[in-house]
Amino acid sequence: MKRWPSLEGRNELVRSTRSDLIYTLKALQSTTLVGDRVLLAGYVEWFEDVLEARELPLGFVPAALELLLSQIPESLALARCHAEFGLDVCRESAWQG
Repeated sequence: MKRWPSLEGRNELVRSTRSDLIYTLKALQSTTLVGDRVLLAGYVEWFEDVLEARELPLGFVPAALELLLSQIPESLALARCHAEFGLDVCRESAWQG
C-alpha cells in the first residue's frame, strides 16, 4: 500500500491485484518453461486489455513484472530475461499510484 496509496481502503481492488500478480508469475513461469516469449507477450496484451476494461492504470502490468523481477535471483537468468522482455512489450511504464 505504500507504493500505491490510492488503493487504500479498496479491498476488492487489492484482492484483484494480488490475483493479477499470481497470474503474472504463472505466465512468466510458463514462458520460461516453454521458452516461447509469445506466451508472455500475449499475456501482457491480455492483461492490459483487462485493466483497460476495469478502467485501471495499464502501469499495473509493468509494476507487477518489476516486482517479480526484483525477486528473481541472478542465477535464474532466463526467467529474468523473460521478465525484462515482458517490460519491453508493455504499453506504459510502471504505475506509481
